[in-house]
Amino acid sequence: MIEYQKVRVKEPGNERCPVVGAVKAMATESRLLVVRHLFSGPKGFNELLRSSGINSKTLSATLKFLEEYGIVSRRVMSTRPFTVQYSLTQAGLELKSALEAFGNWGAKWLPHLHLDEKTDEKSGNLAPKITAR
Repeated sequence: MIEYQKVRVKEPGNERCPVVGAVKAMATESRLLVVRHLFSGPKGFNELLRSSGINSKTLSATLKFLEEYGIVSRRVMSTRPFTVQYSLTQAGLELKSALEAFGNWGAKWLPHLHLDEKTDEKSGNLAPKITAR
């Protein structure tokens, strides 16, 4: 049985453990979905909106976060009306093998794990208790 305790970490890029930092930087469903959709190439905002199923406000905030942390680049196209195209930076492209490995682990092990998601009352963060079945 593995029990995860709350780990206090700083903002992405300032952690002592690179695994914790990387997971924290990408640990929202919307960030993972955007990166996954951009693996196939550059996309405009509306295309990401349609293909990801993320609402407009969340998508905008996600793209801003990913751009600020150097995972996504934003390019304004000189067309009328102007359009914006998003693509992965080298850092974003290098996530592909890591996310594929993480997905392979999930496909193999999640069916065998019992996940009880409980929210830590003090912080509001999820504190999953994982027990092997």
